[in-house]
Amino acid sequence: MRPVTTALFAVFTSSLLVSLAAQTPPPIWNGVYTAAQADRGRSVVEAHCSECHHDDLSGGEGPALVGSAFMVKWETQSVERLFHKIRDTMPEVGSTDVTNAQKLDTVAYILQQNGFPAGSTELTEASGALAGLRILPRTGSGPPRSGALVQTVGCLQKSGSGWILAESTDPQVTTRDPLSQADKETLAAAPPGAGTIELIGLYPEASLVQNTVLVKGLFISRPAGSRINVTSTELLHLKCGQ
Repeated sequence: MRPVTTALFAVFTSSLLVSLAAQTPPPIWNGVYTAAQADRGRSVVEAHCSECHHDDLSGGEGPALVGSAFMVKWETQSVERLFHKIRDTMPEVGSTDVTNAQKLDTVAYILQQNGFPAGSTELTEASGALAGLRILPRTGSGPPRSGALVQTVGCLQKSGSGWILAESTDPQVTTRDPLSQADKETLAAAPPGAGTIELIGLYPEASLVQNTVLVKGLFISRPAGSRINVTSTELLHLKCGQ
């Protein structure tokens, strides 16, 4: 093979490997539960959860645990968080009648019904295995879905009769849990973002205006520009950009 041809082949091979690496699905797509475990979980759902969530998890008195409604709430969250939510709060009545092992089987069934594939090893909470599994599409993390609870940081400013977050960071899916002081300090020290997000449902205190704030709320994606329907605000740093 001539040197030029060899070099071209090397470049092609390198590009192919990079492309394949970029397409590698998140770990949750590698088969993190077994079909038998999901079947046990289905039996648990039918016996203890169907009154609120229905056998197919489509939701009733309780929220849907399948499809886009599930992903809006749980995308990017860890499987550990989902398990702890079920372990600690579900079912509302008779929760002690369902063992932790059965609740873990229920998580396997939820993953199955949301299209995540089965594998040869059962889902286990040993050695922090659940914490490293993120609920993500096969293509990986993307922009938040409309309706997702997100957080972003930026400079709170007046805009006409409304409010915007200037120099905002990209909205990230979050939870209603309060941030630790260390997390707040990290966010406050980060460089300004490049976005501008319209804020709705906001009635800020004067002390927040022209300062760097943390905003949480429901994300609204639209061609004219993203919005956040604000649920909470918190001062991170006085005087934007300083």
